[in-house]
Amino acid sequence: MSYVATLGREMWYTRDANAPQPDNRLYIEKPRPFPQYPDISYVDNGASHDYHALTIEAERRMAGGLFWQATYTTARDLGNTQEWSDRIENPFDLERERGNDSAVPRHRVTTALMYDLPFGRGRKWLSSAPWLLDLAVGGWQVSSVGYLQSGVYLTPTVSIPDPTGTRFTSTGNRPTVTLRPDQLSNPNLSDPTITQWYDVNAYGTPAIGLFGTTKRGSVEGPGLNLWHFGMHKKFRLTNQANSPMLRIELTSTNIFNHPQYANPNMNVTSTNVSRGRISAIGGPSGSIQQAGMRSMRLGFRLEW
Repeated sequence: MSYVATLGREMWYTRDANAPQPDNRLYIEKPRPFPQYPDISYVDNGASHDYHALTIEAERRMAGGLFWQATYTTARDLGNTQEWSDRIENPFDLERERGNDSAVPRHRVTTALMYDLPFGRGRKWLSSAPWLLDLAVGGWQVSSVGYLQSGVYLTPTVSIPDPTGTRFTSTGNRPTVTLRPDQLSNPNLSDPTITQWYDVNAYGTPAIGLFGTTKRGSVEGPGLNLWHFGMHKKFRLTNQANSPMLRIELTSTNIFNHPQYANPNMNVTSTNVSRGRISAIGGPSGSIQQAGMRSMRLGFRLEW
């Protein structure tokens, strides 16, 4: 069992250093620090994050032909850091960006197993089997790797005319921007489906002069339920002790062909058909696991 904490301070974030104060006036009506220039992306320090995780691991080292390992991690990462290319919405309020990090799921289980089937030479049963019988039943090994993971934290958005007058424009019109909406109720459903993963009616359009009240990472996306499997056999081509060895491997990713859903559409001003809907598979964005449909591979390796 282990506990890990990582605290980051004075981390970088990006803001518009030439933005006017947010209010109900148009952008061109308000003073700016450098009126002769448009918006200015400025990388500043002052952001922070707090990561806490508890990990419980159990392992049986290879003995008697069996190895297994299982690890459970529960973690939380709260912060107001941003991707390098992303600017905070309100350049005068960094703390407003504090929320769940999108790359850290709350729960994650990983498992691994290797088992030598107890048949054939050197195994518990049929250890003195003739070569032909050992060729058929001996030297087999099975393996499995599994991932169970809760969803990552997602942020809803709306695409609307700029309500705060902080986005650059040279005209008297409010440019269309993508911002976080107002949160009216809890958006997470007790029984989400791929056609409605969260309650799209839990969000509303911010009033003129104000940013939305929704926090970053307010919706939990789909998780992973992913298992890989393999069968392996290694044997000598003849009955001679120095005979070449042949290894056969049949491996499968996503052996149960369970759909690993991608993240839903988080723009709540999209069409009624697409908003809140999951329209792709492959696992959550950024997932490093092979989460596509089931695939199988047959391999041969000759050693001499």
